[in-house]
Amino acid sequence: MSTRTYAFSVKSLDPIRDAIASQNQTAFDAVVAEYDADDEDRREYAKSMILIDTPPAKEPGCWNYVVEPLAKHFGLQPEYLAIDDWKHYGAWEDYIATAKSHVSDETVLLLGHIKSGRPFRGIEIDHDGCLFGWLSNAECKALLDAIRDLDADAFGELDELHEELVESLTTVVNNDSEMFIGAS
Repeated sequence: MSTRTYAFSVKSLDPIRDAIASQNQTAFDAVVAEYDADDEDRREYAKSMILIDTPPAKEPGCWNYVVEPLAKHFGLQPEYLAIDDWKHYGAWEDYIATAKSHVSDETVLLLGHIKSGRPFRGIEIDHDGCLFGWLSNAECKALLDAIRDLDADAFGELDELHEELVESLTTVVNNDSEMFIGAS
């Protein structure tokens, strides 16, 4: 099984960020209620994010499983985006390699947050078979402006990925939302 990309928009990621090491039992209970009663792994993921004493420097990639239930709990209106089910590492590495000669270093950095992940409060992601990243609305707008007019055919077999990324960024920008990207 390979790691696959998925993405959704939310009104704000601030409540998710604030939930880290918050000891918020209500938020933890809401996340656990979203899982099967026997899903001890996901219960531990939620515990490692919400019920810890201090935020870790290396945020576990498995937190990607906690973000959507937290977003629902906080009423952040998570909406799945067009980017879905791409083999994460190969697709984004090849996409960035093609885009690199057509975009700025800042754009490559934003694409890197999708490929390699981006922690909420820590300094890096602990790639434990999963990862997550995020982009603010302003970053989504900057990325969209940089790639919107690129020729999708230049990406070869990844032309659909390019089109899905443009569609997803357009949705986020138009909804004045932020983007969460997960891979598991």
